[in-house]
Amino acid sequence: MTWIPKTTETPSGKCDWEVTQSEYVEYATSIGSTLPAKMLIAGARGAHRWCVRLALQQGKPVPDEVLSDYPEIVREFS
Repeated sequence: MTWIPKTTETPSGKCDWEVTQSEYVEYATSIGSTLPAKMLIAGARGAHRWCVRLALQQGKPVPDEVLSDYPEIVREFS
């Protein structure tokens, strides 16, 4: 059963933390799943949040457009 992408890159060739939440969710829901859509979307949002937080912890340059989805994480790392 597919739930969320198991790669670290989206089809655009960008890393998960380099795309916006909506782009990530769109990708995650496009790969197909047997889960209800609401569960799949919630899981993808949580996974993306985790990817962004991890990238910031590792000092990676997360784009401003991605950070705008997570003001609480930005405050945490400011």
